[in-house]
Amino acid sequence: MESNNKNKHKLFYVENDDLKLISIWNKFVDEELHSPFGYHSLRVILSKSFKIETFSLLVLDENNSVSGFCLAFFNQKEKILYSFKYGFFAKDEESQKILKNEILAIYKKNNLYKVIISCEQSITNIFKKKIEKITFHIPLLFNDKESLWHSLPPKCKNKIRRAKKNGILTSISWENLEEFYQIYTDHCIHKRLGIKPFSYFEQIRDCLEDKSILICGILDEKVISGMIFIYSKGFAHYIYNSSIKSGVPNGTNNLIMWETMVYFFNKKIGYIDLSESKLGSPVYKFKKNLSKKIITKKIYYFIFGNDKHSFLVRLKGSFVSLIEKFLPILNAKLQKKILLLKGRSGRLI
Repeated sequence: MESNNKNKHKLFYVENDDLKLISIWNKFVDEELHSPFGYHSLRVILSKSFKIETFSLLVLDENNSVSGFCLAFFNQKEKILYSFKYGFFAKDEESQKILKNEILAIYKKNNLYKVIISCEQSITNIFKKKIEKITFHIPLLFNDKESLWHSLPPKCKNKIRRAKKNGILTSISWENLEEFYQIYTDHCIHKRLGIKPFSYFEQIRDCLEDKSILICGILDEKVISGMIFIYSKGFAHYIYNSSIKSGVPNGTNNLIMWETMVYFFNKKIGYIDLSESKLGSPVYKFKKNLSKKIITKKIYYFIFGNDKHSFLVRLKGSFVSLIEKFLPILNAKLQKKILLLKGRSGRLI
Protein backbone atom coordinates (compact mmCIF):
# COMPACT_ATOMS: atom_id res chain seq x y z
CA MET A 1 0.00 0.00 0.00
CA GLU A 2 1.39 3.40 -1.02
CA SER A 3 0.99 6.34 1.32
CA ASN A 4 0.31 9.85 -0.02
CA ASN A 5 3.43 12.00 0.00
CA LYS A 6 4.01 15.30 -1.81
CA ASN A 7 7.78 14.77 -2.06
CA LYS A 8 9.72 12.72 -4.58
CA HIS A 9 10.14 10.01 -1.98
CA LYS A 10 7.32 7.48 -1.67
CA LEU A 11 6.27 5.65 1.47
CA PHE A 12 4.89 2.10 1.28
CA TYR A 13 3.30 -0.16 3.85
CA VAL A 14 4.72 -3.52 2.82
CA GLU A 15 2.47 -6.51 3.49
CA ASN A 16 3.77 -10.03 4.00
CA ASP A 17 2.44 -11.13 0.59
CA ASP A 18 3.86 -8.19 -1.41
CA LEU A 19 6.61 -10.22 -3.07
CA LYS A 20 7.76 -7.42 -5.39
CA LEU A 21 8.49 -4.87 -2.65
CA ILE A 22 9.89 -7.55 -0.33
CA SER A 23 12.30 -8.59 -3.09
CA ILE A 24 13.45 -4.96 -3.52
CA TRP A 25 13.81 -4.65 0.26
CA ASN A 26 15.86 -7.83 0.78
CA LYS A 27 18.04 -7.16 -2.25
CA PHE A 28 18.92 -3.76 -0.76
CA VAL A 29 19.91 -5.37 2.58
CA ASP A 30 22.28 -7.71 0.74
CA GLU A 31 23.75 -5.18 -1.69
CA GLU A 32 24.37 -2.57 1.03
CA LEU A 33 25.72 -5.20 3.46
CA HIS A 34 23.17 -4.41 6.16
CA SER A 35 22.53 -6.44 9.29
CA PRO A 36 20.29 -9.52 8.78
CA PHE A 37 17.83 -7.82 11.14
CA GLY A 38 16.95 -5.72 8.10
CA TYR A 39 15.38 -8.66 6.26
CA HIS A 40 11.62 -8.42 5.86
CA SER A 41 11.38 -12.13 6.81
CA LEU A 42 11.86 -11.12 10.45
CA ARG A 43 8.40 -9.54 10.39
CA VAL A 44 6.89 -12.80 9.17
CA ILE A 45 8.61 -14.65 12.01
CA LEU A 46 7.12 -12.35 14.66
CA SER A 47 3.68 -12.26 13.04
CA LYS A 48 3.44 -16.05 13.09
CA SER A 49 4.93 -16.51 16.58
CA PHE A 50 3.21 -13.83 18.70
CA LYS A 51 -0.14 -12.06 18.96
CA ILE A 52 1.16 -8.60 18.20
CA GLU A 53 0.74 -5.86 15.60
CA THR A 54 3.65 -5.73 13.15
CA PHE A 55 4.28 -3.33 10.28
CA SER A 56 6.88 -2.63 7.60
CA LEU A 57 7.54 0.84 6.21
CA LEU A 58 9.60 1.24 3.04
CA VAL A 59 10.68 4.53 1.46
CA LEU A 60 11.69 4.62 -2.21
CA ASP A 61 13.28 7.65 -3.89
CA GLU A 62 12.52 9.08 -7.34
CA ASN A 63 14.60 6.28 -8.90
CA ASN A 64 12.63 3.61 -7.02
CA SER A 65 15.74 2.84 -4.96
CA VAL A 66 15.45 2.11 -1.23
CA SER A 67 16.20 5.20 0.86
CA GLY A 68 14.71 4.09 4.16
CA PHE A 69 12.83 1.39 6.03
CA CYS A 70 11.42 0.53 9.42
CA LEU A 71 10.44 -2.89 10.77
CA ALA A 72 8.46 -2.58 13.99
CA PHE A 73 5.79 -4.06 16.25
CA PHE A 74 3.64 -3.16 19.22
CA ASN A 75 1.64 -5.02 21.81
CA GLN A 76 -1.69 -3.38 22.69
CA LYS A 77 -1.39 -4.58 26.30
CA GLU A 78 2.01 -2.95 26.83
CA LYS A 79 1.33 0.09 24.65
CA ILE A 80 4.97 0.32 23.51
CA LEU A 81 6.12 0.41 19.89
CA TYR A 82 9.50 -1.24 19.26
CA SER A 83 11.49 -1.32 16.07
CA PHE A 84 13.41 -4.53 15.46
CA LYS A 85 17.07 -4.41 16.42
CA TYR A 86 18.72 -2.32 13.67
CA GLY A 87 15.18 -2.09 12.30
CA PHE A 88 15.33 1.59 11.35
CA PHE A 89 17.36 2.91 8.43
CA ALA A 90 17.26 6.28 6.65
CA LYS A 91 19.64 7.21 3.85
CA ASP A 92 18.76 10.92 3.93
CA GLU A 93 16.90 13.51 6.00
CA GLU A 94 13.78 13.30 3.83
CA SER A 95 13.47 9.54 4.40
CA GLN A 96 14.10 10.04 8.10
CA LYS A 97 11.36 12.67 8.30
CA ILE A 98 8.84 10.50 6.41
CA LEU A 99 9.48 7.46 8.62
CA LYS A 100 9.41 9.51 11.83
CA ASN A 101 6.08 11.14 10.95
CA GLU A 102 4.51 7.79 10.05
CA ILE A 103 5.75 6.15 13.27
CA LEU A 104 4.29 9.04 15.30
CA ALA A 105 1.00 8.68 13.42
CA ILE A 106 0.85 5.00 14.40
CA TYR A 107 1.78 5.97 17.97
CA LYS A 108 -1.11 8.44 18.20
CA LYS A 109 -3.67 6.30 16.36
CA ASN A 110 -3.14 3.38 18.75
CA ASN A 111 -2.84 5.47 21.95
CA LEU A 112 0.62 4.09 22.72
CA TYR A 113 2.82 5.24 25.61
CA LYS A 114 6.26 4.99 24.12
CA VAL A 115 8.30 4.45 20.94
CA ILE A 116 11.75 2.78 21.03
CA ILE A 117 13.72 2.78 17.78
CA SER A 118 16.93 0.77 17.26
CA CYS A 119 19.42 1.95 14.69
CA GLU A 120 23.02 1.50 13.50
CA GLN A 121 23.16 5.19 12.61
CA SER A 122 23.70 8.02 15.04
CA ILE A 123 20.93 10.03 13.43
CA THR A 124 20.29 13.38 15.04
CA ASN A 125 16.80 14.43 14.11
CA ILE A 126 14.43 11.63 15.10
CA PHE A 127 13.73 11.71 18.87
CA LYS A 128 15.56 13.72 21.53
CA LYS A 129 16.25 10.92 24.00
CA LYS A 130 19.12 8.70 22.83
CA ILE A 131 20.74 5.71 24.55
CA GLU A 132 24.03 4.25 23.32
CA LYS A 133 24.96 0.61 23.91
CA ILE A 134 28.05 -1.39 22.98
CA THR A 135 28.35 -4.46 20.78
CA PHE A 136 31.41 -6.28 19.43
CA HIS A 137 32.19 -7.24 15.84
CA ILE A 138 34.53 -10.11 15.03
CA PRO A 139 36.23 -9.33 11.69
CA LEU A 140 36.53 -12.26 9.27
CA LEU A 141 38.24 -10.44 6.39
CA PHE A 142 41.44 -12.49 6.22
CA ASN A 143 43.28 -14.04 3.29
CA ASP A 144 43.15 -17.59 4.63
CA LYS A 145 42.02 -19.75 7.55
CA GLU A 146 45.52 -19.68 9.07
CA SER A 147 45.38 -15.89 9.35
CA LEU A 148 41.93 -16.19 10.93
CA TRP A 149 43.36 -18.61 13.52
CA HIS A 150 46.22 -16.21 14.28
CA SER A 151 43.65 -13.49 15.04
CA LEU A 152 42.55 -15.43 18.15
CA PRO A 153 44.10 -14.57 21.53
CA PRO A 154 46.43 -17.30 22.94
CA LYS A 155 44.05 -18.03 25.83
CA CYS A 156 41.18 -18.58 23.40
CA LYS A 157 43.29 -20.97 21.29
CA ASN A 158 44.22 -22.98 24.37
CA LYS A 159 40.56 -23.33 25.36
CA ILE A 160 39.69 -24.58 21.88
CA ARG A 161 42.46 -27.19 22.03
CA ARG A 162 41.28 -28.24 25.50
CA ALA A 163 37.69 -28.66 24.31
CA LYS A 164 38.79 -30.87 21.43
CA LYS A 165 40.99 -32.92 23.80
CA ASN A 166 37.93 -33.40 26.06
CA GLY A 167 36.03 -34.94 23.13
CA ILE A 168 33.78 -32.00 22.26
CA LEU A 169 32.46 -32.11 18.68
CA THR A 170 30.41 -29.49 16.86
CA SER A 171 27.39 -29.84 14.59
CA ILE A 172 25.77 -27.24 12.36
CA SER A 173 22.25 -28.57 11.91
CA TRP A 174 18.68 -27.59 12.77
CA GLU A 175 18.08 -31.28 13.50
CA ASN A 176 19.32 -30.52 17.01
CA LEU A 177 16.62 -27.90 17.64
CA GLU A 178 14.51 -29.94 20.10
CA GLU A 179 17.53 -30.79 22.26
CA PHE A 180 18.76 -27.20 22.13
CA TYR A 181 15.30 -25.86 23.05
CA GLN A 182 15.21 -28.02 26.19
CA ILE A 183 18.62 -26.64 27.21
CA TYR A 184 17.40 -23.12 26.38
CA THR A 185 14.23 -23.45 28.53
CA ASP A 186 16.20 -24.93 31.45
CA HIS A 187 18.64 -22.00 31.20
CA CYS A 188 15.80 -19.44 31.17
CA ILE A 189 14.12 -21.06 34.20
CA HIS A 190 17.43 -21.06 36.08
CA LYS A 191 18.04 -17.36 35.24
CA ARG A 192 14.33 -16.36 35.46
CA LEU A 193 14.39 -15.11 31.88
CA GLY A 194 11.43 -14.93 29.53
CA ILE A 195 11.08 -18.01 27.31
CA LYS A 196 10.26 -17.78 23.61
CA PRO A 197 7.88 -20.50 22.33
CA PHE A 198 9.28 -23.42 20.34
CA SER A 199 7.31 -22.22 17.29
CA TYR A 200 9.39 -19.02 17.28
CA PHE A 201 12.62 -20.99 16.73
CA GLU A 202 10.87 -23.10 14.10
CA GLN A 203 9.94 -19.89 12.26
CA ILE A 204 13.55 -18.66 12.38
CA ARG A 205 14.60 -22.00 10.85
CA ASP A 206 11.87 -22.00 8.19
CA CYS A 207 11.64 -18.31 7.24
CA LEU A 208 15.42 -17.82 7.21
CA GLU A 209 16.19 -21.27 5.85
CA ASP A 210 19.37 -20.24 4.02
CA LYS A 211 20.15 -17.31 6.34
CA SER A 212 20.35 -18.97 9.77
CA ILE A 213 22.29 -21.70 11.56
CA LEU A 214 22.09 -23.62 14.82
CA ILE A 215 25.55 -24.77 15.88
CA CYS A 216 25.85 -27.11 18.85
CA GLY A 217 28.54 -28.59 21.05
CA ILE A 218 28.22 -32.39 21.27
CA LEU A 219 29.62 -34.67 23.99
CA ASP A 220 28.96 -38.42 24.05
CA GLU A 221 26.37 -37.91 21.29
CA LYS A 222 24.38 -35.42 23.40
CA VAL A 223 23.88 -31.70 22.81
CA ILE A 224 25.42 -29.76 25.71
CA SER A 225 25.52 -26.22 24.29
CA GLY A 226 24.28 -24.30 21.28
CA MET A 227 24.17 -20.94 19.52
CA ILE A 228 21.85 -19.52 16.88
CA PHE A 229 23.01 -17.03 14.25
CA ILE A 230 21.22 -15.27 11.43
CA TYR A 231 23.16 -13.75 8.56
CA SER A 232 23.00 -11.54 5.49
CA LYS A 233 25.54 -11.07 2.72
CA GLY A 234 27.68 -8.80 4.89
CA PHE A 235 26.97 -9.68 8.52
CA ALA A 236 26.32 -12.65 10.74
CA HIS A 237 24.51 -11.89 13.98
CA TYR A 238 24.50 -13.92 17.19
CA ILE A 239 21.01 -14.13 18.71
CA TYR A 240 20.83 -17.01 21.24
CA ASN A 241 23.19 -19.15 23.32
CA SER A 242 22.46 -21.73 26.01
CA SER A 243 24.40 -24.49 27.78
CA ILE A 244 23.35 -27.34 30.08
CA LYS A 245 22.78 -26.32 33.70
CA SER A 246 25.50 -28.58 35.07
CA GLY A 247 28.08 -26.69 33.03
CA VAL A 248 30.11 -27.60 29.97
CA PRO A 249 33.78 -28.59 29.71
CA ASN A 250 36.12 -25.60 29.62
CA GLY A 251 36.46 -24.21 26.11
CA THR A 252 33.22 -25.64 24.66
CA ASN A 253 31.76 -22.26 23.70
CA ASN A 254 35.15 -21.06 22.41
CA LEU A 255 35.21 -24.10 20.10
CA ILE A 256 31.64 -23.39 18.94
CA MET A 257 32.57 -19.77 18.20
CA TRP A 258 35.71 -20.84 16.32
CA GLU A 259 33.76 -23.25 14.11
CA THR A 260 31.19 -20.49 13.56
CA MET A 261 33.93 -18.09 12.47
CA VAL A 262 35.26 -20.67 10.01
CA TYR A 263 31.75 -21.30 8.65
CA PHE A 264 31.12 -17.61 7.93
CA PHE A 265 34.69 -17.04 6.73
CA ASN A 266 34.10 -19.72 4.08
CA LYS A 267 30.91 -17.89 3.06
CA LYS A 268 32.96 -14.69 2.65
CA ILE A 269 30.91 -12.85 5.26
CA GLY A 270 32.83 -9.91 6.71
CA TYR A 271 31.81 -9.70 10.37
CA ILE A 272 29.99 -11.42 13.22
CA ASP A 273 27.96 -9.05 15.41
CA LEU A 274 27.91 -10.46 18.96
CA SER A 275 25.05 -8.24 20.19
CA GLU A 276 25.15 -6.07 23.29
CA SER A 277 25.88 -7.39 26.79
CA LYS A 278 25.97 -5.84 30.23
CA LEU A 279 29.25 -3.96 30.65
CA GLY A 280 31.76 -6.04 32.62
CA SER A 281 29.55 -9.15 32.80
CA PRO A 282 31.03 -12.64 32.19
CA VAL A 283 29.32 -12.74 28.78
CA TYR A 284 30.75 -9.30 27.91
CA LYS A 285 34.27 -10.47 28.83
CA PHE A 286 33.83 -13.73 26.88
CA LYS A 287 32.83 -11.85 23.73
CA LYS A 288 35.55 -9.22 24.07
CA ASN A 289 38.26 -11.90 24.22
CA LEU A 290 37.21 -13.90 21.16
CA SER A 291 39.56 -12.04 18.81
CA LYS A 292 42.66 -9.88 18.99
CA LYS A 293 41.05 -7.79 16.24
CA ILE A 294 37.72 -7.28 18.01
CA ILE A 295 35.90 -4.10 16.96
CA THR A 296 33.78 -2.09 19.41
CA LYS A 297 30.62 -0.68 17.82
CA LYS A 298 27.73 1.40 19.12
CA ILE A 299 24.03 0.61 18.88
CA TYR A 300 21.65 3.55 19.19
CA TYR A 301 18.20 3.56 20.75
CA PHE A 302 15.95 6.58 20.23
CA ILE A 303 13.01 6.99 22.59
CA PHE A 304 9.84 9.07 22.44
CA GLY A 305 6.86 9.14 24.77
CA ASN A 306 5.88 8.83 28.40
CA ASP A 307 7.86 6.76 30.92
CA LYS A 308 4.87 6.77 33.28
CA HIS A 309 2.65 3.98 32.01
CA SER A 310 -1.00 3.64 32.98
CA PHE A 311 -1.93 2.34 36.42
CA LEU A 312 -2.96 -1.05 34.97
CA VAL A 313 0.35 -1.50 33.13
CA ARG A 314 2.35 -0.62 36.27
CA LEU A 315 0.15 -2.92 38.36
CA LYS A 316 0.78 -5.78 35.93
CA GLY A 317 4.55 -5.13 36.14
CA SER A 318 4.46 -5.23 39.94
CA PHE A 319 2.43 -8.45 39.88
CA VAL A 320 4.88 -10.13 37.48
CA SER A 321 7.82 -9.09 39.69
CA LEU A 322 6.06 -10.57 42.73
CA ILE A 323 5.36 -13.85 40.91
CA GLU A 324 9.02 -14.12 39.83
CA LYS A 325 10.14 -14.04 43.46
CA PHE A 326 8.18 -17.25 44.08
CA LEU A 327 9.37 -19.04 40.94
CA PRO A 328 12.01 -21.22 42.68
CA ILE A 329 9.37 -22.90 44.88
CA LEU A 330 7.07 -23.72 41.95
CA ASN A 331 7.34 -26.91 39.90
CA ALA A 332 9.24 -26.76 36.59
CA LYS A 333 6.06 -26.99 34.47
CA LEU A 334 4.47 -23.97 36.15
CA GLN A 335 7.74 -22.02 36.05
CA LYS A 336 7.96 -22.61 32.31
CA LYS A 337 4.36 -21.50 31.79
CA ILE A 338 4.96 -18.22 33.66
CA LEU A 339 8.23 -17.51 31.84
CA LEU A 340 6.60 -18.25 28.46
CA LEU A 341 4.17 -15.44 29.24
CA LYS A 342 7.09 -13.18 30.18
CA GLY A 343 8.83 -14.12 26.92
CA ARG A 344 5.94 -12.65 24.95
CA SER A 345 6.47 -9.14 26.31
CA GLY A 346 9.10 -6.42 25.83
CA ARG A 347 11.50 -6.40 22.90
CA LEU A 348 10.94 -9.66 21.05
CA ILE A 349 13.70 -9.41 18.47
